[in-house]
Parts: sequence; C-alpha cells; structure tokens
Amino acid sequence: MELTSDQRDDVRNFLLSRGLAFKPLLDEMSDHVSCDLEELMKEGLTYEEAWKQTINQLPDDHFKNIQQETMETINQRFTLSRVFTYVALGGLFLASLFKLLHLRSPGEMAMLSFAALTVSLITGAVSGIYFNRDKEGAMRVLGLVAGTILMMIGYSFKIMHLAGADQLIILAVLITIVSMLVNTFYIYNRTSVNANLFTFLHEKYTPGIERFLLLLIIPILFSRLVHIVLVYAAGLQFIALMWRYMDQDASRRNLVNLVGIVVAFTCLMVPMLGGVVAFELRLTAVILFNIVGAFLSFRFEQKPRWSSYLVCIAPIMLTLTSLVKLGWMTSFSDNLPVNAVICVAIVASVFLSPKYSVMRTFMIMALGYLLEL
Repeated sequence: MELTSDQRDDVRNFLLSRGLAFKPLLDEMSDHVSCDLEELMKEGLTYEEAWKQTINQLPDDHFKNIQQETMETINQRFTLSRVFTYVALGGLFLASLFKLLHLRSPGEMAMLSFAALTVSLITGAVSGIYFNRDKEGAMRVLGLVAGTILMMIGYSFKIMHLAGADQLIILAVLITIVSMLVNTFYIYNRTSVNANLFTFLHEKYTPGIERFLLLLIIPILFSRLVHIVLVYAAGLQFIALMWRYMDQDASRRNLVNLVGIVVAFTCLMVPMLGGVVAFELRLTAVILFNIVGAFLSFRFEQKPRWSSYLVCIAPIMLTLTSLVKLGWMTSFSDNLPVNAVICVAIVASVFLSPKYSVMRTFMIMALGYLLEL
C-alpha cells in the first residue's frame, strides 16, 4: 500500500517542524519515513496507527541531530576543497619564486600545485553533485571538470618534457569546448529556476574563485605559467558568470549574447593549444577574445558606471601589443610612463569593478594576457 500525496505532505511537514531544513536531506528522510509507513501498512496497520508507531520510536532531536551531522560532513568536504586550493596557490607562489631566483625544481612545485587543484576540483564537484542530487546537470559539471583536469595533466607533461603532452592538451581543449557548448545551449533554451546544478554550484563557489584570481595577480609578474593559469581560470569564471546571468534573467538569453559567448570561449581555448597551432592564429584568437569579451562585459554589466569604460583599454592594448609582436608596428614598450599608466588603469579597473562581476573578471584576465604578451 502506498501513501497518498497528502500523507506524504504530512510526513514532509512533520520533518520540517522537527528542524529538518536542508533540502537534499529533507527529501531523503521523507522517502525513508514514507517507506517505513508503507511497510507497516502492508502488515495490516492503518495509516494513523503506522504513523503513531513510527513517531513514538523517534527521539525528539533525532532529525535535527542527523542534519547537524550531515552539515558537519559537508563543511569538512568543502573545507578540504578550500585547503587544497590554498595548497595549489602556495605551490604557484613557490614555483614563481624558485624560477625568479633560479632555484631547483620550480617545475615540480608547479606540478604539486596542479595536483592540489585537481583534488580541490574533484572534492568540490563530487560533494556538490552528491548533496544536490535534485538538480540537473551532473554530467555537464563533470565534463568541464574533466577538461580542466586533463589540461593540467597535459601542461604537467609539458613541464616534465614527457611524451603525449600535446595530445592530452588537444583532448582537454576539445572536451572543454564541447562542455561549454552544451552548457551554453542548455541555458539558452530553458529557464531552470535554480535547477541547473552548474550555475547553482558556481554561485556558491564564486567568492572563493575570485579570491583565488586576485591572489594570482601577485605571482603573475614573475612566471609565464601563472599567466596561463590566471587566463584559463579567469576565462572559465568569465563564461560561467554570463551563464548564471542568462539562467536568472530570460531577457539576456538572446542571439547576440549566445554568439558572443560561443566566440569568446572558442577564442579562449585556442591559445591553450600552444605550439600545436600557428602563433599568428593564437594571437588572432587573443585579440578577438578581448574585443568580444569587452563587448560582453558591457552587455552583462548590472549597473554600468564610469569605471566600466576602462574595459576599452584591454582590447586596444592587446591589439597594439599583438601588432608589435607581428612586426607590423614599432614597439612602444620602452615608453615607461605610458606603460605605467596603462597598468595602473587596468589594476584600478579591477578594484573599482563590482565584486563577482563579469567586468572585474574580464579585467583580471586582460591583465594576464597583457603581461603574457
């Protein structure tokens, strides 16, 4: 005998009254108690008799204690993810310092950092998927995580001069582009109302991601590897923020934004292929990304302000620097005052932009591109 929908609502309301507020756990315990009631009713008890027998067997704080233990477990898992993120950040700092001082093993330090980031991504993704099983998109989350992990493994192979590095990076780029394409069209075609697991988790992780990006600005001055990490991480954050805004606001789901995002993440990934593609093609992708990225930053800015116009600096400077790299114009890198003003303007725009905004993320990424070139 199965419970009616009203009886299941009674179970759920009872659990809520006992302090069970964490939705995944509430859903699980509702099913558990309902199954117990159904088993008792199969033995010949009425619903009221089965309900009374079940309730009498439960201590008053039973569900509250279960919830507390569950939340402590979740916090431990997310704390583990944060710990490994800080270990990764420390590894990148040390790798930059060792390289700057010409000490031994900067490559090994970088690999340690990538390993820590891998553990952080896996623990964060698995915990997020497990505790939000009611939301759609676990495979889309895992696809993007898999692409990122493969990318770090590929670059680790490059650092250690191991065979297969280029093949791993190509595979990582393909998986990441496909994952981004699927996510973009999924969000474009439907309103999830917080049912999309990727955007739901990203909103919770955004403050930590932004702190990670801001801290990377310090070692970026000394290490090319940190440039790549910063650009890649900020690029994913940039795209994910726009996904979230589209997910929450149907007016942003239009063809212009769709095309812009697809062009942006494609141009973001092409330079990650390194020597696999021609230098001119990589440089063209960087220029195009920054032009499209600046355009999207304006379109997705919640409340444009005067500092928002500093975003125009990025595509202009990246274009000029790229023309110098191609030998099409004379270098202006010797003009110290001009370069100092440009760097100050970009850094100022980072800190003047709103927290967790598309604009701030784009300017962090533009700084990484400019220092790399």
